[in-house]
Amino acid sequence: MLVPDVETPVLSSDARHHLSRVRRLRDGDPVSVTDGRGRWRWCAFGDALSVEGPVVVDDRPEPSLTVAFALVKGQRPELVVQKLTELGIDEIIPFVADRSVVRWDDARRDRNTERLSTVAREAAQQSRRT
Repeated sequence: MLVPDVETPVLSSDARHHLSRVRRLRDGDPVSVTDGRGRWRWCAFGDALSVEGPVVVDDRPEPSLTVAFALVKGQRPELVVQKLTELGIDEIIPFVADRSVVRWDDARRDRNTERLSTVAREAAQQSRRT
């Protein structure tokens, strides 16, 4: 699970709900937490996460990979971001191409950027990216 700080991991209410209701973890079950910057550690699930092991630092793969993709209709941008995140791409840049049908105004851009960030975070957790 993604947490802001691996040294003192605290789960968000959404993450806690996911682990307890969807994944059906019980008190004491192991959970790996990461800050999304290559640092992770094992914790035990409960009312508060209890630290079970040392912080492990994974080296970033070199070179850093960036992929840009033209905006497409429907839910396709979410699928693109999800799969690229699962593949380990470091930076994903959506752009409007000359022949793109899709155009995002400011309000839509902000809303979609937030949604794509959520999709990337969930995909990183699904693929156990650190």
